[in-house]
Amino acid sequence: YTTNFPDIFCTSFFPTKPLGCYGDGGACFTNSTKLAKKMKLIRNHCQIKKNVHKGIGLNARLDTLQAAILLSKLKIFEKEINLREKIVLEIKKKLIKKSNKFKFQKVEKNLKSANAQFPIKLKTRNKFIVYLKKNKIGYSIFYPKPIYKQKGYNEKKIFLKNVEKVCKEIICFPVNPYMSKSEIIRFTNKLKNF
Repeated sequence: YTTNFPDIFCTSFFPTKPLGCYGDGGACFTNSTKLAKKMKLIRNHCQIKKNVHKGIGLNARLDTLQAAILLSKLKIFEKEINLREKIVLEIKKKLIKKSNKFKFQKVEKNLKSANAQFPIKLKTRNKFIVYLKKNKIGYSIFYPKPIYKQKGYNEKKIFLKNVEKVCKEIICFPVNPYMSKSEIIRFTNKLKNF
């Protein structure tokens, strides 16, 4: 794992994430006591005591129900990450045997993917989407337009060639850590026939 963490990093607990709650949620992390105090202030309207506010903040607290769900899910989180990894490896193995049309995410040996989704990259994505719809296979395209091109980001008019390529070629499938062998076979058989 890396030790090159930023001063603050954030994660989402959106319901579809491997560690997701049943509503909105997220967390910020820091090693700085000063930044931690500032984040705690901001998350509750910069309130220093009841009805006394030190600045402008947010209502960004994780509610008790969502916290309870996350605490419960944390107990099986590592197990589910390992199950997701096994399932994704099995899907890749079956697809590689039958087709060289698909390219898969590369994960460095010293790192581990949470496998929130199963991304596939292919040059004929639009044709593939027609095939998926015809065969009633669910999929997602999370960033059809690169984030850096969204209003507010592209102030400098840059062009990121690799980002553009990935946004045109990537398609994602859900990963269920409890997917059965027969479900994996059914899914890969449908994909390999493309």
